[in-house]
Amino acid sequence: MSNVLAAGSWRRGVKSRPIKFGVSPPAALSSGKKDVWVAVADDRDETNVRKGENAGKMIAHVAVVRSLSKAGTVTKSAAFEKTVRVPLTAPQPDMRVVVFVAESGGPVLGLATERLP
Repeated sequence: MSNVLAAGSWRRGVKSRPIKFGVSPPAALSSGKKDVWVAVADDRDETNVRKGENAGKMIAHVAVVRSLSKAGTVTKSAAFEKTVRVPLTAPQPDMRVVVFVAESGGPVLGLATERLP
């Protein structure tokens, strides 16, 4: 469905990085425009809870989305290629970019993922 290229390298103080990707619409794609989304996510994270019923506990999280933005639209007759800047919160080795195509307000039709170097 898509190829994703994480360009550049992370440096302390850099708040975002360019991500280049392309979407080749599959033959099975129905007519009309489909939304292309880009997410940056961590594989896992932990939260030290300070208050409430879980106070003092360390809670583990998986697939934590750090940013999500609509990159554009793709149609059955036209491929889509774009470079976007995605925000980074920290240089974590388990960070990845996920590009997916979805019906507007509907199901996900396809996706591609790549670890950020």
